[in-house]
Amino acid sequence: MKQRCAGLKVAGWQPSKFRQLTKNEFDTLAEDIRQTGAKMLFVNLGCPRQEVFTYEMGARLSMPILAVGAAFDYHSGTLQEPPNCYNGWASMAVSFGARATTALAQIHSH
Repeated sequence: MKQRCAGLKVAGWQPSKFRQLTKNEFDTLAEDIRQTGAKMLFVNLGCPRQEVFTYEMGARLSMPILAVGAAFDYHSGTLQEPPNCYNGWASMAVSFGARATTALAQIHSH
């Protein structure tokens, strides 16, 4: 992704715990995210987990939080584009991910 988006700075990443976080874990994770200096948070957990996470974290962070699904997997080349029969929703999600990534790169370059 850094090759495709000049100026992109990844502030950090963390794998899923594959369970609902406790209140304490959400609070600790929010503080960890704030400490990175990130300006935007992308969540890639799959539906509906990423939407639940985004909702729960939204009350704790004052930054845009985007549930992006597999957008980064497509853009990094680790997943192939879906078959044409899925192009409506999938291409919309992928192009949204591309626009969000471009916007993030622009934020970090200023």
